[in-house]
Amino acid sequence: MFSISIEKPLLSLCFFFSIFSFIAQASVPPSATFKYVNEGEFGPYIVEYDASYRVLDPFAHPFQLCFYNTTPNAFTLALRMGTVRSESMMRWVWEANRGNPVGENATLTFGTEGNLVLADANGRIAWQTYTANKGVVGFNLLSNGNMVLYDSKGTFIWQSFDHPTDTLLVGQSLKLGAATKLVSRASEKQNINGPYSLVMEDKTMAMYYKSPNSPNPLLYFIFSRLLDVMAPLQQVTFRSDLSLAYQGAKSSGGTITLRRPKYDTTLSYLRLEIDGNLRIYTYDDNADWSAWQVTYALFSRDSWETECQLPERCGNFGLCQDEQCVACPSPKGLLGWSKNCQAAKDLVMGISKTEVNLRRLLAAAPQQQNKAKLIHYVATLREQLEQLAEERNPDGLPRVSKPKVNDYSEKIEAIATRIAAPLPHVLVSEKSDAGSSAKESPKADGETHFPSSPGLRRRFV
Repeated sequence: MFSISIEKPLLSLCFFFSIFSFIAQASVPPSATFKYVNEGEFGPYIVEYDASYRVLDPFAHPFQLCFYNTTPNAFTLALRMGTVRSESMMRWVWEANRGNPVGENATLTFGTEGNLVLADANGRIAWQTYTANKGVVGFNLLSNGNMVLYDSKGTFIWQSFDHPTDTLLVGQSLKLGAATKLVSRASEKQNINGPYSLVMEDKTMAMYYKSPNSPNPLLYFIFSRLLDVMAPLQQVTFRSDLSLAYQGAKSSGGTITLRRPKYDTTLSYLRLEIDGNLRIYTYDDNADWSAWQVTYALFSRDSWETECQLPERCGNFGLCQDEQCVACPSPKGLLGWSKNCQAAKDLVMGISKTEVNLRRLLAAAPQQQNKAKLIHYVATLREQLEQLAEERNPDGLPRVSKPKVNDYSEKIEAIATRIAAPLPHVLVSEKSDAGSSAKESPKADGETHFPSSPGLRRRFV
């Protein structure tokens, strides 16, 4: 009995060490390793963000791996889409190290142990795949833009499709166990995370705006079609027919058609833009000029979702109506809008301005985008009040009396309560190919009716 009881653990231990030994012995052939140094002249062609770039060898038409920068000595390892033959701007569709740039003479190394490493010239590691000694035997850039590390059986140990930034290529997904969100770029010059995100949640996909003055992100759109999916949502995949295929629990799923293409849209990508919009760009591989077309925009004049729903459509504080920036709030009322429109820095003026907004705006233009700006501004007022309550005069006494601080606080919270009240909303049916603009009303029992035609509907909060 004793010999039998010890035999099974020994067999398990031997099996474990044999598997470990097999993986350890699998390595990248020296002929398949590489090391690229970020040095030399910049490329001569026009690329997105007016960047300077250096191309690397990995290429799979129309994708190429590059180093690029928009500010001196701050490089991003990225995948470029487009070719020089079309004489059109080439675009960045994947990035390894957003927010953690490398400098001149940085290296991209793929060694025999199977790890892909981006490091500065001084050895600082900015990014890596964490695949050392995991059975990787090779690197490949596929024709769909997926960059992969694979084992001896061809199984992907690591793939760039699992690590999107702000872009999904055709066949790429947001999914459990990998990336579940896209995050916008801050600006054309500043390659760090911006304020917008597209998030795959338990029962839907939602778009959020993170204001610097508010602790919580603001919801500005949901894909309501996904609300019927059996939770949890497993993955959402961007497809070549410009649709989103979604998969829920227990095989529940379906598609959301964003736009019905009129031509081949295989070379397309979906991006969460700097301005918070969601757009699809399609590349015509046969064109010798103007190869790129915007084939879909979630918020546009041609969509049920208006540009006024974008949180920063008219800056941080301007008001939007009928796709236009129409006014700038002031203590005297709503003035003409300009790019200089911004919230008042004085607390008392700020409270007065917000009260004006509530009286004039919520009655005349009750749009979620304008309401969002008020929420943003109330957060600013709260911060200003906290600072004011702590200020002291030269004698060490409070600059503002406690009763006055309490009075300001009550006014701010009264404003916040009014803003938090639900906005009236109208449910709008999805556009059909025939251009129908029929509207759907809620049923008498309060149940929301979802039209059967594919597409997106106006979000409601």
